[in-house]
Amino acid sequence: MLSVRRSNTMSSYNGPDHFYPQYSQSAPSIADRSYYSVEPKQKQRFGSCVWISVVLFILFILILIICLIVFFTWKPTYAKQVTNGQNGPQLLVYRQPKLGNHRDLLVADALGDMMRDGSTSICLLDTLHFSEKPTVVFLEGHLPNSRHFDIDQVLRDGANSSQRLVAPLQFQAYVRSLGLTKNCHIVAYDHGEVELAITSATFVWWIFKVYGFERISVLNGGLEAWRRLVERNARSNSFTLASGLPGPVANGNLIASWNSYWLAELDDVLNALGKRDTLFLDSRPPSEFRSGRIVGAVNMPTLELLTDQGALKTLPELKQLMAKRRIFGDRPMIVYGSDSIDASALYFVVVQAGYNVKLYEGGWSEFGARGPLQFKAQG
Repeated sequence: MLSVRRSNTMSSYNGPDHFYPQYSQSAPSIADRSYYSVEPKQKQRFGSCVWISVVLFILFILILIICLIVFFTWKPTYAKQVTNGQNGPQLLVYRQPKLGNHRDLLVADALGDMMRDGSTSICLLDTLHFSEKPTVVFLEGHLPNSRHFDIDQVLRDGANSSQRLVAPLQFQAYVRSLGLTKNCHIVAYDHGEVELAITSATFVWWIFKVYGFERISVLNGGLEAWRRLVERNARSNSFTLASGLPGPVANGNLIASWNSYWLAELDDVLNALGKRDTLFLDSRPPSEFRSGRIVGAVNMPTLELLTDQGALKTLPELKQLMAKRRIFGDRPMIVYGSDSIDASALYFVVVQAGYNVKLYEGGWSEFGARGPLQFKAQG
C-alpha cells in the first residue's frame, strides 16, 4: 500500500495550473498550496506473526498428542529384522496376533464337522514321534490326507538334550514340502504311542506359533479319539481312517517368521530370576523335580493334565489343578521341562488358561548344565 504525506515545501512542480491554466478559475496562492509526495506504507506485521505462531504451536501440540496416543496404544505385530547366532536373519515379532473364532484345542467331533463343512482348508499333521519306527507306524494308520511331521527336521541337533529350533527359512522349506500353505488351518495330532504322546502334538503347535503361524490347533486325544469317532459313525461311513502313502502334494507357500513372544532363552530365565517377579513351572515327574530344579519352581507334572485316554482334561479341571498350586496368573510365568517337547503340554494348558507365560526352550537339560549354582535347588 502507499501513503500520502502532506508537505508545504516549495517545489519546481507548481500544480496542474502550471500546465493547464485555462482549467483553473481561482487557483490558490503559492503559499497556500499543499504539495503531496507518495511514500510506501510500512506494514504492521508483528501482530499477524504472533497469531500465526500461536496457531502453528497449537497444531504441533495436537499432532504430538495424537502421535503419543498411537505410539502407546498400537503395538506392531512385526518389528524389525534381527540376527542372532541361533537362527540367523529372522523377522522378530513382539506380540501374538489374535484370531477371531480360532480354537487351539479341538475334539474329534468338531474336527469332523469342519472337514465335512469344507469351508476351511484343513491341513492335518501326524506328529508321531516317540515310536522307534514312526514312518512305519504312520503308514499303518492315520487320518485321511494327513502328512507325517518329522519333528527332528525342525531341530538343529535332532531330538537330543540341546534341542534348538532351526532357522525360519529352513523350517519354511520343510513345511512347504509337506504342501502347507498360508491358508491352511493346521491340526496336529498324536498317535498315543506312549503315555505322554500328546506332547508331540503340543510341541508342533508351539513351534508353528514360534515361526509366526497362528492357525494351528491340537486334536485332543489324537488318533485314538478319531478312531472312536469312526467307530461311532460306522454305519454312515461318515469318517474313515487311512493307511499307506498319502498322495503327492504341490509345494506350499506358507511363510515363516520368528515370534519371540512364545519362548524364553537362558538369558531371559536369568533375568527373570534376578528380578524375582516370575513364577517357574516344572513339567517333569516329581522324582526328576526333586533331583534338581530351578529355585522357587512349582512342580506340575504333565501326567496330571491328562485323562486315562491320554487327552487333556477340561479347562475348569486344569484351572483347579493350578489353583491348588497357587497358580493364578497374577504374575509372569516360564514353563520348562527336561526339554521343550516335555514342557509343551503344560505350556499349552497355561496358555489356554489365559495366563502370561513363555516356554523355556533349553529346559532343565540346559539350565542344569549352564545355570548358576545359586539358582538351583534339590530335594
